[in-house]
Amino acid sequence: MTLKAETVPMPEKKISFKKGKNDAVYVYYTIRAYRNSRGKPTSDEVSIGKKDSATGRLIPNSRYFEFFPDSRPESTPKPGQISSFGNVLKDRDSDMSVQESQRLDQNLASRSKRRKATMEIISRLVMIRDAESGYLSRIPENLHGSERYEAADACVQAIDDAIELLTDAF
Repeated sequence: MTLKAETVPMPEKKISFKKGKNDAVYVYYTIRAYRNSRGKPTSDEVSIGKKDSATGRLIPNSRYFEFFPDSRPESTPKPGQISSFGNVLKDRDSDMSVQESQRLDQNLASRSKRRKATMEIISRLVMIRDAESGYLSRIPENLHGSERYEAADACVQAIDDAIELLTDAF
């Protein structure tokens, strides 16, 4: 059994279409349009969903709601429906109200976003640390006590400490 995805109206501006497999039509949103160094028109696009062939409306993906947050459908769980954190809501008089379950859902989503952002910060710090370590390895032996070497070494140590603190937080 397949679930029918909810559709939203197709945005009127800044969209383009690309054909995929099995006659699928993917919808892209232009986030930046410019001319490259050779003067050729170029754009940065992100996929925001798939065109519903029956209705012509958009079946949005999660990126769609980043650019059109007001279009997010209300997702109030109904009695007997499973909320996203796995509890079955029996009725409005249950131990957890619908509002409390929505608050918990939002809290879990924001915690997930914070974790993802922290992991991105850690990966970028690792890249910076590795670049600085590479710089240190190229400094000749006779300059190892120099002011530049000491500054780069201190930078690598500070980044290592930051990575360790962030990793320990998890």
